[in-house]
Amino acid sequence: MYRYRLSYECGDMYRKGARKERELVDMFWIHGWGAVRVPASGAKSRRPYPDVIASNGIRYIALEAKIMGKKALYLKKTDVEKLYEFSKIFGCEPYFAIWTDRWIFIEPEKLIQTKNGYKITQDLVIKKGLDFFDLIREK
Repeated sequence: MYRYRLSYECGDMYRKGARKERELVDMFWIHGWGAVRVPASGAKSRRPYPDVIASNGIRYIALEAKIMGKKALYLKKTDVEKLYEFSKIFGCEPYFAIWTDRWIFIEPEKLIQTKNGYKITQDLVIKKGLDFFDLIREK
């Protein structure tokens, strides 16, 4: 009963986002990294949990996953602050994982600052984003 109520209350966007986060976790495992989805993340959490944490034992990455439509994606200032806060405490690299037709990864400092937060545009994704293999390549 609880699962039914949860999926009913959260709607299609929650299910789509959770499914994409699980796909992202699987991509890391397939390519020799460990990864976990943090289901307690998001706006309702009081702690700054990211959506996904991944590591190959050398590098540690915290990811906040977002689904982007055809235009811009707007982020609250607190989304970026929470990712930075967790990453500092945990000792990992912060990235936004943006789903368009594939996963693209953007460092928070490359986001476009707006009056009320940040935005990510298709142009920014193309010019500044990393694909999955660039992300997991050794630094």
